[in-house]
Amino acid sequence: MKISKIKYYDLTRELAITGFKMKYQGSFFGYLWLLVKPLFLFLILYVVFNNIFKIGSAVPYYPIYLLLGITLFQFFIETTSMCMASIVGNGDLIRKVYFPRIILPIAISLTSFITLLLNLVVVAGFAVFSKVPFTFNIFILPLLVF
Repeated sequence: MKISKIKYYDLTRELAITGFKMKYQGSFFGYLWLLVKPLFLFLILYVVFNNIFKIGSAVPYYPIYLLLGITLFQFFIETTSMCMASIVGNGDLIRKVYFPRIILPIAISLTSFITLLLNLVVVAGFAVFSKVPFTFNIFILPLLVF
């Protein structure tokens, strides 16, 4: 029984890594696209809410809140939409090999989580650049993501 759990762990890890590699393969920007996409959305929303609606000027550290919100929301959207289609999209794999079906959504969630971690590095860089004071509340972020 112990050997089969290790086999499923390896399968989950390989599916997640392969999914991450395949996600941006063949695109013009490649892996850079996973960082550029949220930044473009951030720029558009920042201009709209800060310059047109004048909401951003009333909130301290508004750009960091906006970028963090976009990053977390994209993680949620990506994970939810791709997990729902993961079993149907991998129908050939399911018919050929036996493994627990829950591995497919877990692998896709891990793929999205890798993207989230890379995006959070960018958010942290923006926070340091913007001189946002880090408090004890930063340790709540992993709990919120989980």
